[in-house]
Amino acid sequence: MTFQTDTYSVDNNVQLARTQRMALLAASDGSQGVVGPLDCIVSQTASPSGSLLIQPGGVIILGQEVANQGSYSGYNVGTDTVSPSATGGSVRSDLIVARVEDPTFSGSSWGGPASGQIIFARIIAGVSSSATAVPGGVSGIALARIDIPVSTSVFTNAMITDLRNVSNPQVLTGIVTVAGPGSPTNSTASTTPIQWPTGATWQIPVPIWATSMQATWTISQLLWNADGNVRGNIYPVIGSSVTAPTVTFNQPLVSFLVGEGDVRHSYAAGGTVAIPVGIRGTTQTVQFAQKGDGTAPGTQAFNEGSYVTLSYRFIEQAAAS
Repeated sequence: MTFQTDTYSVDNNVQLARTQRMALLAASDGSQGVVGPLDCIVSQTASPSGSLLIQPGGVIILGQEVANQGSYSGYNVGTDTVSPSATGGSVRSDLIVARVEDPTFSGSSWGGPASGQIIFARIIAGVSSSATAVPGGVSGIALARIDIPVSTSVFTNAMITDLRNVSNPQVLTGIVTVAGPGSPTNSTASTTPIQWPTGATWQIPVPIWATSMQATWTISQLLWNADGNVRGNIYPVIGSSVTAPTVTFNQPLVSFLVGEGDVRHSYAAGGTVAIPVGIRGTTQTVQFAQKGDGTAPGTQAFNEGSYVTLSYRFIEQAAAS
């Protein structure tokens, strides 16, 4: 199949193409990319061959030939294909793009089919091996880059770098907190994770469109228990079990020495994780895990005066599934 672009009409009165383009420019806030996170994925054929597949999906492309050209929308209604040239004795990198070819504007190439198609899947051959965007002045978006080894005419997923961006990604932010209890609860020096600080667990709805989650966290005013050096990790997880969570954030090292004295300590960190398909659109337990690294016996107390803050941000980004 191919990309299709529809004309607008109101009460049977056909509107100027520029009206459509400028309206879309305003509606999309001047951004461009694929419409949904799974749109227009580039992949090998079922049995690797000399062609690549472009999966169905929508695109928004900002016109680049003239100022105030507006934006174009199109939808690949089925699987499209492109066929890079085989390499000879040297490696080559090609961009797989969705490109606008509008004969209205000088400098724009044009596929010119009788159907009126104006957005095409194209190959820009011989780009830098680090290229991530179409050249300046081209009305198009990069879908993927394929880095082709020498003497290669059969293309596989291992050669493909996904370059898609969602044109107007949805974002949802939130913050959760918990204060320390009146009766202290202690961390563990064991390498087996426990749920701690006490009470740092929440039920958070995951948007159905979320493909990643960013988080920053602060754990304030933990009290050293005077029982030895402290070394280990405190980190958030998604899932009901801290020993076998669904998703684990990065685990920054928490470390201080006995010589630092009987004082309170605070920590801050952050990270980004992918949201698996199976938990999108569900409510998940988000909680903190804590463990020692096996080299120090010390523990800390979460008590009155201690505090945990977790700020999170769900984002819609291009994803392979």
